[in-house]
Amino acid sequence: MERTYELGATRHADCAEYGTVWTTLLDVEGNEALRRMNRRSGTLVAMGSLGNAHAQADGYTLFDTAIGWCAIAWKEHSIVGVQLPEADRQRTSRRAERRWPSALATATPPAPVQSIVNSIIALLDGEPVDLTSVELDTAGLAPFNVRVYEIARTIAPGATLTYGEVAKRLGEQGAARAVGQALGANPFAIIVPCHRVIAAHGKIGGFSANGGAGTKQRILAIEGAPVTITPTLFD
Repeated sequence: MERTYELGATRHADCAEYGTVWTTLLDVEGNEALRRMNRRSGTLVAMGSLGNAHAQADGYTLFDTAIGWCAIAWKEHSIVGVQLPEADRQRTSRRAERRWPSALATATPPAPVQSIVNSIIALLDGEPVDLTSVELDTAGLAPFNVRVYEIARTIAPGATLTYGEVAKRLGEQGAARAVGQALGANPFAIIVPCHRVIAAHGKIGGFSANGGAGTKQRILAIEGAPVTITPTLFD
């Protein structure tokens, strides 16, 4: 038996088999937080902040790709975030400024960062580039989200998993919605390939970048994902 709850505009399911309901709340700082309520014990366990908005970065740079102008930010030896294209270079630049306000914009990033940029460009040109060795700054991210990102990084170019399959690999069967919310807050687009996680039954699922599901479908097509994706009414 499945009972449903209406929390604001979001619909959640309480499955008696697993005894959990996933909810999206606002924490005291105004950031979205993912929480799990155990219906059997009545306890509420905070899963932490969904993203690392305004994360501290030393610098960022813009770079052109097959899908448009992207940006990448770094701190010391790790990547803080990747910004997918906005409508044009100027809008991507403004978004990068808002995401990393303390970072120095530069056209000449450190050599290791430039190597990562080159790899992202190559991937978006259709080359099966492996980005799993890129070091990410996950400070401040919810442990649940980090686990989701680790699973997503195991998906090779051209392959996909569903939200439910990711949840099952986490040992959190029934948490497909929570997986989707974590991926929607992914700060490391492309490096953490959230676009390779799709909905069940061949539906593409959500995508928070500019262009929504269309951008997701375009990247999957570039990578040669062997799936027939059917956008939903709301994609």
